[in-house]
Order: sequence, then structure tokens, then C-alpha cells
Amino acid sequence: MQLGLISVLRFLVVFFLSLASTTAALAATCSPATSSGTAATNWQSYCWLDFSSYSDSQVLGSGQSFSYALSDGSTLSFTLKASSDSANGLTPVTSPAAGTAALGNTGYIGIPNKPVLYESDILSIVTLTMSNITLTPSSGANSTSSFQLVFADAEASQQREILTFTTNGANWALLDQIAASGGVSFPAFT
Repeated sequence: MQLGLISVLRFLVVFFLSLASTTAALAATCSPATSSGTAATNWQSYCWLDFSSYSDSQVLGSGQSFSYALSDGSTLSFTLKASSDSANGLTPVTSPAAGTAALGNTGYIGIPNKPVLYESDILSIVTLTMSNITLTPSSGANSTSSFQLVFADAEASQQREILTFTTNGANWALLDQIAASGGVSFPAFT
């Protein structure tokens, strides 16, 4: 499965994994928020991926491999590759990424580590492709079929901001919209 993501103007995105079971203890690189705020009622089942090891040169080059130990003993692995019309690239940052951002201020509060990839060039286009996605069950366990990869805009929407999501897998579904602390503007998306 390959997933692609394009954002025009300011780009912030977080990735998290929503598992069917809600296990309390999660690996240090994939952790839940500490409080729901105005988030969906199943907020504790969202495991936010830490991008502290993100390398812009690798992701903009041949791609960077990521691997996360999940709470049920499974391992999520994928390759992240980007193309950009900006030389600035992306930077992993903590949440909330901005004072008016919904993520971390009004919903999904207390996400640890650096789950946000931030772009400072507000006029550029970044395309991220997530490929070679593998979910490997723990030793002796049956295959895991109940999971979702979820993508989120991590800040307050800017005027003319556009998010585009494409996949060669199942159709996308809008799971939640959380208003930023400064208003209820949401980016257009397809």
C-alpha cells in the first residue's frame, strides 16, 4: 500500500495509528495523548508516532525507513519519501505546534515526543509518500487486521490551505474535526 499527502501553503502533519484494542502501556516511540480535550471519544486508542529521528536529507533523498513497536507487540514499519519545491523541507516538532493549533491545545492534549512534521515555507508544496507499509504481529500471534493509519493537520488552518490525500488502498474517511482555539476554520481537502 502507498499513501501520498500533499499540502499547499503551510504544512503540518502528524501520523498516528489507531488500534482496535486500547492497551495502556505503549512503546516510547508510539504513545497516546494524556487528555482528550474535545477529541473523539476513542482518543486513547490513537498511538501518535514520534518523528524525532526524522532526517530531511534522507526523506527528500531516497526515503527514510521507520519502525515502531506497538502496544500489542506488533511492529509497524514503513518508508517515508518526500518531494518539495522548497529547500526548507520539514522539521519534527512537539505538539502543539502553534498557539492556536487545535491539536495539542483543544484536542488530543499531551502528545509526547515529536509527532508533527512542520514546514516553515508557507508558499511551498510538499508531497509525502508512505510506502512499504508493514504491520508485523508479535511472535506466535495471529495477523492483525484491525488498524488504521490516520493523518492530521496539526495546526490552525491558513487561508487557501489545501490538504490532498491519496491511497491505493481503502477509501479515506474523515474521523474528526477539532476547532482551533482561535476559530473553526478547516482546510479544504479531497
